[in-house]
Amino acid sequence: MKKAFSYLLFAVVLPVSVVAVTLTHYQTISDYIALRNYQPPARIAQIRDDLQLTKTGETLFYVHDPQIVSSDVFSTSCPVREKTIVLGCYYTNTSIFIYDVQDSRAELQGVEEVTAAHEMLHAAYDRLNENERKEVVALLEIEYSKLSDDSRVKQNIDEYGPQGDTVVQNELHSIIGTEIADISDELEEYYTRYFEDRQVVVTIAENYAEVFRDLERQIEEYDSELSVLAESIDEEESIIRDYQEELRNRAAELEMLEDNPSQYNQRVGSYNAVVNVYNATVESYKLLINQYNDLVNKRNDISAEQRTLYDAIDARVETKEE
Repeated sequence: MKKAFSYLLFAVVLPVSVVAVTLTHYQTISDYIALRNYQPPARIAQIRDDLQLTKTGETLFYVHDPQIVSSDVFSTSCPVREKTIVLGCYYTNTSIFIYDVQDSRAELQGVEEVTAAHEMLHAAYDRLNENERKEVVALLEIEYSKLSDDSRVKQNIDEYGPQGDTVVQNELHSIIGTEIADISDELEEYYTRYFEDRQVVVTIAENYAEVFRDLERQIEEYDSELSVLAESIDEEESIIRDYQEELRNRAAELEMLEDNPSQYNQRVGSYNAVVNVYNATVESYKLLINQYNDLVNKRNDISAEQRTLYDAIDARVETKEE
């Protein structure tokens, strides 16, 4: 009986042991099979090189068959529900799509690279086991707590709030990993799984984000100047109205004195003096109006430049125009 029991025990344990090994290595084997004959397109390979991905990062990127697609394909592959601009999307264990930014201006260089890194990190997050995910999320939430309320990154993350904690945590993993330079040593060490040097992608993201921030700052500065000028114009208009009222009253008095040359001549000098001040005030007012309009034109030029840059990375624009 003991031998039979022992044999049965061994017979049961052996398959369990084999299954455990198979499950542990299943993803590696699956990735190997998927990439066995894979040859990345030149642009995809260049993005991988530019991002300095580790072997793990490269595998996660390539195994999801990353594709850079036109607005037509992108709008179908990545239905845009958000109000914000979407540059890429990731389908679990299947695909990564990146919007093809056709604009060649230097200001937009790096948009596709950062998008690729962002989507690759979604795939990485999906593959974390439960314990790893808890540890990483805890570190990510610490970094999130350090962001100022007016931080662009924090505002972007907060856009996902209505979709629930699961989505927010996933986005934290991608956004902080690609856009925040200064993070804890523990989190930095974690990201070395995917990047040889994570600061490379952060620098790329910072460079093009700074272009948009600079344009926004210029618009804010112009708006501030315009606000001050508008107050000055209102004050000048009020002064001009007061002078107009005074001149009407003085003109009425002079009209009544037309039959009294002596008194008329005494009053006409002061009337002309007020006229001179009035005219000078009107000229000053005109200068303010011209200055205001000039600033409006400059402000609108910057706004138009900002809009064209946003349009260049917004797949929805071309879709609407078709």
